[in-house]
Amino acid sequence: MCAPKRWEARRTDTMSIGRMYYCSPAADERYYLRLLLTVVRGATSFSHLRTVNNHEYATFREACMVLHLVEDDGEWTRAFEEAATFASGYAMRSMFVSALMFNSLVSPVQIWNQFCESFCDDLEHAIVQKGYSLLLSVQPDAEFYHGTRSLDYGLYLLQTSLGAQDRSLGQFNLPLPLFNWNGLISRMTGIQRNSLILNEMSYLQDQEAFSYQQKYAQMNATQKHVFDTITSSINSNINSSHFFLQGPAGTGKTFIYNTLCHFYRSQGKIVLCVASSGIAALLLPGGRTSHSRFAIPLNIHEQSVCAIKKNDDLADLIRETTLIIWDEVPMQHRYCFEAFDRTLRDICSRGDEVTFGGISVVLGGDFAQIPPVVKQGGRPEIVAASLMSPRLWPRLQKLRLTENRRLANSNDTDRQFADRIGRMSYESAMIGNIALPSFLRQMTDLDQFIEDIYPQHVLQRPLQNNDFFKERAILCSKNVNVDANNCKVMENVIGEKPTLYSVDTVQSDLTNTETQAYPSEYLQTLSPSGLPPAVLELKVGLPVMLLRNLNPERGLCNGTRLIIQQIGQYVIKVKILGGSDTIELIPRFTLSTLPDTLPFILTRKQFPVKVSFAMTINKSKGQSFRKVAVDLRSPVFTHGQLYVVMSRATSANVMTILLPENMKHTENVVYPEVLFSDTT
Repeated sequence: MCAPKRWEARRTDTMSIGRMYYCSPAADERYYLRLLLTVVRGATSFSHLRTVNNHEYATFREACMVLHLVEDDGEWTRAFEEAATFASGYAMRSMFVSALMFNSLVSPVQIWNQFCESFCDDLEHAIVQKGYSLLLSVQPDAEFYHGTRSLDYGLYLLQTSLGAQDRSLGQFNLPLPLFNWNGLISRMTGIQRNSLILNEMSYLQDQEAFSYQQKYAQMNATQKHVFDTITSSINSNINSSHFFLQGPAGTGKTFIYNTLCHFYRSQGKIVLCVASSGIAALLLPGGRTSHSRFAIPLNIHEQSVCAIKKNDDLADLIRETTLIIWDEVPMQHRYCFEAFDRTLRDICSRGDEVTFGGISVVLGGDFAQIPPVVKQGGRPEIVAASLMSPRLWPRLQKLRLTENRRLANSNDTDRQFADRIGRMSYESAMIGNIALPSFLRQMTDLDQFIEDIYPQHVLQRPLQNNDFFKERAILCSKNVNVDANNCKVMENVIGEKPTLYSVDTVQSDLTNTETQAYPSEYLQTLSPSGLPPAVLELKVGLPVMLLRNLNPERGLCNGTRLIIQQIGQYVIKVKILGGSDTIELIPRFTLSTLPDTLPFILTRKQFPVKVSFAMTINKSKGQSFRKVAVDLRSPVFTHGQLYVVMSRATSANVMTILLPENMKHTENVVYPEVLFSDTT
């Protein structure tokens, strides 16, 4: 006869770790219990697991929802409710546009109906301030959405923002403004144009003229020659005014771009400024990324064209444009420029053989910097992607800047430093495995390296000095080193750091049984390029980097550094680091990996930011810092990276370099065939 079964504690002298078995979402509360066990540290009871922010919830599912561990259709509603408690209508409209552009809203109309008054709470004052109310007072029969002019004007502003990104209210089934705001603005300005043109012609000509005169007077002889060459060509023959401006960092390319903008805008003419990256675009007046401004396809190929129709508002804007300025072009694939050229030839109707449709264009950059990224491409493919191809390059007039403006009042060391940077891409002795100059501070101790750039005494008190983070950064060649350095610095940050979790799901053609092989705790360990971390630890005052183009018009671009002002459950309140004091709102978005990145498509719902004490060298392009720490434990791996990182410092004495133990050398990768020369 068998003895009755009973449970007995394991008899062992060693500790054991039990395994949590997988259970699918169909298991309901057991699934949510398991999910909580993967993120709650030191849980002591079921009650403890259900307690979030000192409140015990009735179910594990409710606790998961509060921690944002599961999808919830009502999250956008709660995000706008939260934002309405502290944000202006200006910021909420920007957030609404971002949500629309990401197709994140199931029912945009419902969100508009519920929050339209919050979206427009600043617009009655704006209508009066802009003088619109005087013209409206003589139109007693004017119709407005719901009889309210502020709501109607809000719809007009939303339509304008969407139109700048080639979208419209109608595409989201949102109501259109009933009043003709374009007509009213045209009567006030005397300009009969669409909203995109009105926006580009809204610059105050007197202010632009003053800025132009001020900047032109500050130019050196070479800069004046470049400026005069461009403007004289445009004045005499606009159809053939197509330039490439080569200039290393510090020679004043951006200064010339700005002066050109002021010059033509002071005459009431349109100048469109774009750049290859959001960060570079922020340095240009009214700058946008080239992809967002000209609707360039993301998956570019040899026969691509821009998504611009001949009769739409963007086409009208381009036809009215006097000059297009396009910065940082060496890092973009030549297909982007060829698609743009092909499109302008079509929409401008000045003959198929006229380059850029006869619109004047100034392309600029430095071919010693990082070239285009070619997926799974080696050196031949990268070289072939350069703008220096037979298709467009021979049609451009080449201009060059050489004098470094930063050296005007510099010391001998800085002059040596600048001279070395200028030669490091062109002299064979400085290519390959090279010795770093002795005047640059070098070390091998990571803790000392971190302390040098981010002293503990600063991180261990309330973070309130935005300039401190604006003027410094750790730069690395690879994302894995960026993440490691960010984690290392975060260890020294004291105080409450709310933890924000993602919702991760798998999209694939696998069967349900196969997809179950990817439990949530495994998905949270993945850090694919371009996706935010699954677990975000943040703190008010910390610098973060935006990982998506949310609203380029507002400067919210991929790579923009932000400073955290407030952390809510559904919205993060931020300011652009080094920008204006305008408050911006960052909600959670659902983002996905690109095909072939993983065996499946990983979909992650998370705030699209990451801590930004450190960044990649590629992301640092276009920025200058007063304190630069360069982690070269992993050496650079492509053309121009070492040149770029050396160019980020304003002086030799503000740069610190971290090297592997017993190393005094590092790699300098250069592809001479893509460098600019007087014979190219």
